[in-house]
Amino acid sequence: MTSSASIASNLAVLVILIRDAPEAHAEHSAAARVLVAALDRRAVLLHPQTDGLAVDAEPVLRSIPGARELSDILLGHGIGEAELSGMVSGDELLVFARTIAKPRGTYRSLDQLLSQLDVSTRAVVQLGSAGSASAVAVAGDFISGDDLMATLGAEGQEPAFSQVMDFVDIEQRAPGQLGDLLEEIAQQPADAGVADHLNEVVGAVDALAARGDWTEVVRVGAALIDAERRAADTPASRTYSLALRRIFPRWTLEHVAPMVLDPPWRDRAIIVLRRIGAEATDILLQCLASAATMVERKAYYGALQQMTEGVPLLINMMTHGEWFVVRNAADLAGDLHLEEAVPQLARQIQHSDERVRRSVVNALAKIGTAGSIEPLRQALRDSSSAVRLLGARALEGSKFRGLAMTLAVLSEEEPDPEVQREMILALGRIGTPEALQALARAAQPGRRIFGRKPVTLRLTAVEALSLAGAPAQTALQGLLSDDDTEIRAAARKALAAVAG
Repeated sequence: MTSSASIASNLAVLVILIRDAPEAHAEHSAAARVLVAALDRRAVLLHPQTDGLAVDAEPVLRSIPGARELSDILLGHGIGEAELSGMVSGDELLVFARTIAKPRGTYRSLDQLLSQLDVSTRAVVQLGSAGSASAVAVAGDFISGDDLMATLGAEGQEPAFSQVMDFVDIEQRAPGQLGDLLEEIAQQPADAGVADHLNEVVGAVDALAARGDWTEVVRVGAALIDAERRAADTPASRTYSLALRRIFPRWTLEHVAPMVLDPPWRDRAIIVLRRIGAEATDILLQCLASAATMVERKAYYGALQQMTEGVPLLINMMTHGEWFVVRNAADLAGDLHLEEAVPQLARQIQHSDERVRRSVVNALAKIGTAGSIEPLRQALRDSSSAVRLLGARALEGSKFRGLAMTLAVLSEEEPDPEVQREMILALGRIGTPEALQALARAAQPGRRIFGRKPVTLRLTAVEALSLAGAPAQTALQGLLSDDDTEIRAAARKALAAVAG
């Protein structure tokens, strides 16, 4: 049987190799194979301690290569014990080693670290949390305000958060400490000592997140964002940015996003998500895509409408394989009038699902740029009468003048009476000279015997002329002497409405 010291040493070699030579994949795999051979289908339990490492309760000498460093790495992530199953594979060991090879401070809690492991790895690698004494021994003191500012680059760039030391946990200090800190920050948001206060606040929020108190995390975040706004254009503003990004990594935002479903906390959650920007937008988009009910969809949709970043993420969602994700993205792009989305919307005008095509048509009409014209022209010829109807109803204003002749031609061929009516009315809403000419022709009776137009169609044309307003007066006056009494009456009514 391989000795405990050999197992500890082989695991340390694997973790340190991944940490120091992340691109040496062949060497990683070789080290994992050596460790699997050392385990020899034996389950082992590692206990990292501040004064050494034990494997299956057998102390490993600190002189064994890598033993001390492995113990520090495990404790640095809050791991008090790690049990490797006898069935663990080389691939699963690689996943585990890559996860713990990340710098201390990468994970806010052991739960977050565990979330980075896939299902098969979690089944064969069991982790337990470190005791408070061990954690304190490794964590060290929080960094001072000067040290925090020193972590900013020479040009004011923020470092990767894995390079920033852990912030102090003040959970054990006097009750109300966090409230006092926030009050001091609120009173003097640009004070020279605010960085020290922010250090402590971040440490306190770490404790809140660890116990899942997300409403309090959001409350603190919203307060800091308000203070940051009032400290704008001062040296302290960069310190706020650093603290906020430390408080709200992606895994925390994934807990904040669902709070938009909770009316009492919705506004504060949106303040936080809006401040964080593109990554928060991405999470909201994922929430919208997977929303189980219409109530949830509306809530996430409303939150996304208030976001200012993440347009590329939204556009990319239109290539998703699920029809409802594409529909949701198209609806949002239309409501936000995103011109950048037009090319991708145009590609979806022939989507296989009619519900998607309806949303795409509506979005293109809301955006209404020159690039929207051609895909809307295609929509007016769609095989679905519902899509054609929505396309015609969505057209209003001279920006759609390029579709006037298309509407005039298609309205004569349209088999669905409701769609035909809406196409004619759309010409009136567009109201350009060419649209009015088409309506004037549509309002004429046609040949005297054969080919005479139905009165209902002519009445629709008169109604459309009234929608065009004053420019249609000449055409309406010409209908006052029409042979049909209904047309004359409709023309007089339309002229009165235009004059009024």
